[in-house]
Amino acid sequence: MATFYSIPVKDIYKETDDCSVITFDVPEHLQENFSFRQGQHLTLKAIIDGADVRRSYSLCSSPTEGRWQVAVKEIPGGAFSTFVNQELKKGDILEVMAPSGTFGVDVDEANPKNYLFFAAGSGITPVLSMIKSHLERESGSTCKLFYVNKTAKSIIFKEELEQLRNQYFGRLEIYYFLTKERRDIDLFNGRFDEEKMQVLVGNFIDIPDT
Repeated sequence: MATFYSIPVKDIYKETDDCSVITFDVPEHLQENFSFRQGQHLTLKAIIDGADVRRSYSLCSSPTEGRWQVAVKEIPGGAFSTFVNQELKKGDILEVMAPSGTFGVDVDEANPKNYLFFAAGSGITPVLSMIKSHLERESGSTCKLFYVNKTAKSIIFKEELEQLRNQYFGRLEIYYFLTKERRDIDLFNGRFDEEKMQVLVGNFIDIPDT
């Protein structure tokens, strides 16, 4: 049977107009239970209009940051995401399961790698956790992120990503693609498709011969 813990909201802020970031105040006696690896998620529960509503959200913080943070993008008609973005506030209590999930790869400090990440919209959340973890703990690893959003204003975690690019200069490359705004270089307009992927592989992605 799933075990939920009553966890206070330590902080909540608007990352974009329709996306809120929640930081949980996990008490010290539960922190071992809530230890996590990059790519895992939290399942949250709340009573909304009398109904028991549960949703899972990927952790966007890294295991070394000492915080538990998720981003929730408001979905039209979505009960839980609307509740978070319009009603939830600092100090409120949510029911939270311990982290779970198998998405991602283990950190391997002895074997640096070149990581490629593709993300769209709020799908950046587990990817951000992975990027931070691998760059911090694998000193020889590099990351390339190809990230699709509707508009420049809607890019979730853009400021944090740019800070990471500066912090790990030369080890993190980021390419933004927009679907609702035109950019000067046509390659960076629209979603990923077969033609675009062929161009990316030919010009931005180095795949060694095997």
